[in-house]
Formats: sequence, C-alpha cells, structure tokens
Amino acid sequence: MVSFSSAKKTICLVSIGLYSFACNSKIFAAGEKRHVTTTKKIGTITLPFDSEITHVKKVLVPEEDSDDYGEEVGEDVLLKTDYEEEVVRDDMLLKTEFVAETNLPTDLGMFRLRAYRHSMTFMNSPFSGNEPTVIYSPKHPITGPNAKNGRLAMRVHDQCVTGEVFGSRRCDCRDQLRMALKYIDENGGAIIYLQQEGRGIGLANKVAAYSLQDDGFDTVDANTHLGFPEDWRQYGMIPSILKDLGVPSIRLITNNPRKVKKLTSLGIKVEDTIPIVIPQPDAYNRKYLETKRNRMDHMNFGNMLSKRTTNKIAEDSVKMK
Repeated sequence: MVSFSSAKKTICLVSIGLYSFACNSKIFAAGEKRHVTTTKKIGTITLPFDSEITHVKKVLVPEEDSDDYGEEVGEDVLLKTDYEEEVVRDDMLLKTEFVAETNLPTDLGMFRLRAYRHSMTFMNSPFSGNEPTVIYSPKHPITGPNAKNGRLAMRVHDQCVTGEVFGSRRCDCRDQLRMALKYIDENGGAIIYLQQEGRGIGLANKVAAYSLQDDGFDTVDANTHLGFPEDWRQYGMIPSILKDLGVPSIRLITNNPRKVKKLTSLGIKVEDTIPIVIPQPDAYNRKYLETKRNRMDHMNFGNMLSKRTTNKIAEDSVKMK
C-alpha cells in the first residue's frame, strides 16, 4: 500500500485501462497488491502476472484520508504483461480426492451431491477454490453397479454467486445451471460444479469488472483492463473426477468451444456437445450474451439474440403484486 506523508505528494503510477497502481520500481512481482487511485477508489487489486511498466506518469495525491486526488501530470501509462492474447498457462493435472456424498433435495427434484478436494499448488488463479462437487440424479446413477457412464452427459459449470445466489440478471449462469439440473434429472448425466467465480478472477475482482461494465466495458475488456486474462478458468481437476466416477467419455453440455478444447487437451474424450441456450435475452444480459457470441465464439445461439429484449425485473415485479 502507498503511505501518504504529506498533503500532496508526487508518486509514480502504472495503469491498466482505467485503473492506476502506485509503484516504487519498474517491475511488479506477480501477485503484488497495489493501491488503486481511480475516481472509483476501488482499493487494492492483485496483478496475476509479472508486469513491466513501459511509460510512467506523475500524479499529485493528497493525504490518505482525503477525497481530493489532485491533478494528473505527465504522459499516459502503458503496461505489458507476460500474456499477449487470451492464451493462458496450460492446465496442470490436479489430483482430486473424493470426500463424501449426500442427498440434495431441491425445488427441481432430489439429487445426489459428491464433494471432492484437490491441492491449490498448481492452480493458475489464487482466487479459485479447491473443492469441486458433482451433482447427479439418483434416478440415473453414475456410480455403483447400476451406473451407466458411457457417453455421459456432463455439464462443467463454474460458480456464479451473483447470479446463482443473489439472482443477478447480468448473466445467464443461473438459468444455465437450472437448465442443466432439469436435463440430468430427466435424461441422466452429471454436473461438475467448480469454484471459479468470474471466469477465475474471484468475487471481489468480478465486482470491480462489473463496475467497469457499468461504464460501458464488455465482460472481456473489463477483465483485461483489470490485468487478468479474459478467461482464467482451468480444468485440471476434471480427469481425476471422471476417473473416480468411472466415466470413459462425455457429451459436454456447453456452447463454449474453448471448454471443449481445454478438456480435450487434458485427455478427456468429448464425443459431442449438447447445446444449452436460454430462451431469450433480457435488458440486463443482452450485451453479455452478445459478447459471448461475438468475442468468445460461443455457439448454438441461433436467432435467440434477435428476439425481443424483456425487462425481466419489471415483469417479475408485476407478477409479485
């Protein structure tokens, strides 16, 4: 953190997009925290990779408790990281151990929940958790003598607290999770649920990304302006889980070709995919869905994005009256 010792003091900053970070040297160490001095005063943020400053600007800053951040002087700041494109470090195989299994009664039916745990040693993101779970329907067992595991329908789903817990309409994560639960209840299969909030950047950083989206950024540019890859998820735990379940091949429930590529690169046999597309966009998730299609190459949307945009929150409020 920066220590302010005078009413106004000139310091050097390094910026990623709209965010400026105080620095004392020309190289940030990976994982180093820096104080943010943007107008939104988001606080601190952790840089994921070693980062090199290519230009420096000077900023007049006030005492720590003051709201007056002074005026910027000097030239713009650019920052280079050790990744240039979406490509991130290859996944490492993560040995994952079974912990326990229990009944999971839900409003969509009775399911079984299997819990696992793996080491954090080879995780790319320090913001992802290490306790994946598997959900399946007891009507269609995936373990034991009656298991039918060949070409198992499988959804690899990443945690979304904002959508799945708080009910946010900014994404389609909650809808996709419920669609997958209904599918495996009716047809068999399983969901592997991973603790990878915000495509791996964590909840607090995801809120910072949402703040940028409030100002017009899309979901890809918001992540990269914060210094993260557009997708920081990894799937090195999946082979170990499938081995534990005795699953030789899967039909992946996804629209995301990157996910297919990542799983295939880990030696998983993905025989085909099953589309999972919400019926229509609303006023809050349309841009997110358009970005998925146009910039992240998601498939299967068909004419969904050409349908009328609904105001989901307003419609739900009417129904509750």
